[in-house]
Amino acid sequence: MEARITSEISDNICTISINRPDKRNALDGAMFDALANAMNRADADTNVHCVLLQGTGPHYSAGHDIAEFARLWPQPEDGSVRRCISAFAKQSKPMVAAVTGAAVGFGATMLLHADWVVAG
Repeated sequence: MEARITSEISDNICTISINRPDKRNALDGAMFDALANAMNRADADTNVHCVLLQGTGPHYSAGHDIAEFARLWPQPEDGSVRRCISAFAKQSKPMVAAVTGAAVGFGATMLLHADWVVAG
């Protein structure tokens, strides 16, 4: 199975991609954890000067995976969604979101933390 959250650094840019196009890049619990981890690594890495967020396929992100939503709530203090929100809020590097298609729910929330949003 291909990684649903990928992160790569090139030319001091950390590109974080949401890779679940068959589900409009909806996030499940494991993806929230992976996204939080990628954001925290980018923040801690002195070689990273900025973060680029993107979705693969025709949509940026449909937010929470509805099939898993009830299982994720209520969130404990160290829950995956809370960790992810915290990682976005604490990000000290400039963030650019490259948006195509839908950005719904948490997909839109991520954009509120970006310094620049480029939509197509």
